[in-house]
Amino acid sequence: MARLRALYVYAGTAFSEPPWITGHRLTCNAFDWTSAPIPTASSLGRVWSSLVVPDLNAYDLIVSSEYFIGFGINLRLRLSGANTPHIVWGMNQSRRALDMQATKGVVSWVFNRSTRIIVHSRHESLLFSSLHNIAEDKFRFVHWGFDLPQIRPSKFSDTERRPYVCLIGRNNRDVATFCAGLQGTGIRGIVITSGLPDAELDDFSQFSNIEVHQDLTMNECLDCMRGALANVVLVSDNARGAGHITMVAAMLMGKPQIISIAPVVDDYYRKGETALGVSVGSVHDFRSAVLRLGEDPALARDLGQRGRQFGLEHCTNDAVATRFIEVAAELMALPASAGSTPALSDSPWSKQSAVER
Repeated sequence: MARLRALYVYAGTAFSEPPWITGHRLTCNAFDWTSAPIPTASSLGRVWSSLVVPDLNAYDLIVSSEYFIGFGINLRLRLSGANTPHIVWGMNQSRRALDMQATKGVVSWVFNRSTRIIVHSRHESLLFSSLHNIAEDKFRFVHWGFDLPQIRPSKFSDTERRPYVCLIGRNNRDVATFCAGLQGTGIRGIVITSGLPDAELDDFSQFSNIEVHQDLTMNECLDCMRGALANVVLVSDNARGAGHITMVAAMLMGKPQIISIAPVVDDYYRKGETALGVSVGSVHDFRSAVLRLGEDPALARDLGQRGRQFGLEHCTNDAVATRFIEVAAELMALPASAGSTPALSDSPWSKQSAVER
């Protein structure tokens, strides 16, 4: 069978190609890949750069890496009339979405040019289907995944802060519940975020056991997590996906977690088995979970070990590459040996409730 020509348009530089693509090249003979990195960080810059990617008609499959690049490639394909299949990879949206009332119809028309849309939580398929009126059968679920890098010592390597729990990330985090829940527990909290104005930073001064750090490196975040009693992912609402990177990192290093019971995150844990689940916005639930882990090292160890097993099965570069091959094989009608993937509604995950997980 002739190899298919595939183009991957992604946010980054030529030196930041996602590892799962490299691994995919080594393990699957179905595709010849060409990469087209888009280095700009601005949303409009990504759309514009996508519109000028050369020779789209030369490929049998196009994959774009995120919301605004996906929009730009879709717009280009719409305007050119090309019928090349297009997979939008990773539709989760931390920035402001294209949801202005005056342009809703146009944006929907553009995004519906997508042949498949990969989301990193099943709930996001519902969010984007509603936001842009996209048919639900276009969506496929793939866990976020990567291989844990070697973690170098950093300022978090000392033991003076311990015991502490950490909340890492900027998007859709319930920092207020995190800070309030730790009061009176004897356990410190470390918040790592970015882009907070000075006025918001001043709000943390009332908490003597809370540290706030901004704009740290990935290595510093991982080193902080490595020394923590638990990784914490508390979300404020179900309107945006959040926490996937930190949840995967914690699983791969065998770290116990405390996670909101919420559709935007519940694909990444099984309640009471790989993490402790707490109600959204519940200071009492969060405080109780922290104290429980602090008082029961065996529970913390078991949660971490089972979480690591889950992560190694679903959330590594190899696991992600395998799932992507399944999605692409189904779309391109490749032989069964190349893999096949069920629709979201047929996934065994879709038949479990958040409580069961």
